[in-house]
Amino acid sequence: MRIKQLLILTVIILLGLAACRRGEEEPLPTVAPTAVIPETVEQGGSTDSPTAVPPTPASQVIEASTIDWAPRVVYSDPLPGEETPPDTPIMVWFDQAMDQASVEAAFALAQAENGREIKGDFSWPRPDAFQFTPKSRLQAKQRYTIQIDAQATSVNGQTMVEPFQFDIQTTGPLEVSQTIPEDGVNGVQTDAAITVLFNQPVVPLVSGGQQADLPQPLTFEPPVDGTGEWTSTSIYRFVPDEPLAGATTYQATVGALTSVTGVSLAPYSWQFTTLSPAVVVMQPEEGGFIAPTETISVTFNMPMDQAATEAAISLRGVDAPAVSLDFAWSDDGRILAITPQQPLQMQTEYQLRVGPSAASASGEAALGQEYIAT
Repeated sequence: MRIKQLLILTVIILLGLAACRRGEEEPLPTVAPTAVIPETVEQGGSTDSPTAVPPTPASQVIEASTIDWAPRVVYSDPLPGEETPPDTPIMVWFDQAMDQASVEAAFALAQAENGREIKGDFSWPRPDAFQFTPKSRLQAKQRYTIQIDAQATSVNGQTMVEPFQFDIQTTGPLEVSQTIPEDGVNGVQTDAAITVLFNQPVVPLVSGGQQADLPQPLTFEPPVDGTGEWTSTSIYRFVPDEPLAGATTYQATVGALTSVTGVSLAPYSWQFTTLSPAVVVMQPEEGGFIAPTETISVTFNMPMDQAATEAAISLRGVDAPAVSLDFAWSDDGRILAITPQQPLQMQTEYQLRVGPSAASASGEAALGQEYIAT
């Protein structure tokens, strides 16, 4: 009984406390302070490489009187390790206005392989940025070292903490690295596409609808009509509108082009030869049996001239006259269905002949050698 009374008393006390708290204002959670991100580049630290974002030309140069830190390079163009055309000037930005004479004296551009120093001219578009233009074009496919010694001084007399150095790589000439078909190859399929691969980007990345604005550099002799497309920034693919002529040597030429970095390509030519017309499949197979009214199917390796090919075909039995034939062609002109107009004689061996005058659809090439199937 006593325990029960104590429990009732405890519940009454708790309810009273809860009622008292309802009248008090509930405290709000504390808001964490917001960090302030500085707009200027953080000073000090390593000068091993410039930052990835250059100061904009419209940004203001920091007042020298407010600076109490050593100058450092914050950006360069080209970036460290970047490939650049041999005739591109070099731009360097600092985090503060610099003493121009001391920077020019501290700057050096040299060929990495032999240390040969490159002479050039300086210009200062801003107090904190200079441009160096070599007096002569840099060599292609070479590595160059850019260095600014620690003696480079800001306008307030502060010197760099350590030298700043990085390498750049000059691009080589724009070249055709591969062609499909290859130069001098024979037996190219007449429905083949022609592809050219370059050693560096020639066009920018664009959508399919912008292809019309890109260069179409490929021409042929004899002429070929078709559609060209850049499948990547350095791969060009040409698809002929009609199959190429059989047994024909084509000369393909890539006209003058300029890469996205401004490197030029001298015209480049190569040759390939298409295959000759030939029978590739016959149904039924040679030596097989055939029903008296069965249709014979002959497949060629390219579209054929229908009239010339039909005139070159004969079906004759042993000691029997030639059989009159009906012909039907597939839409692509490659497959010919041959049906006897009268039933063939039973237990008789027949020969199907396709004469050498059977010509390709272009009329430029003929079978050349008679095809005989029994």
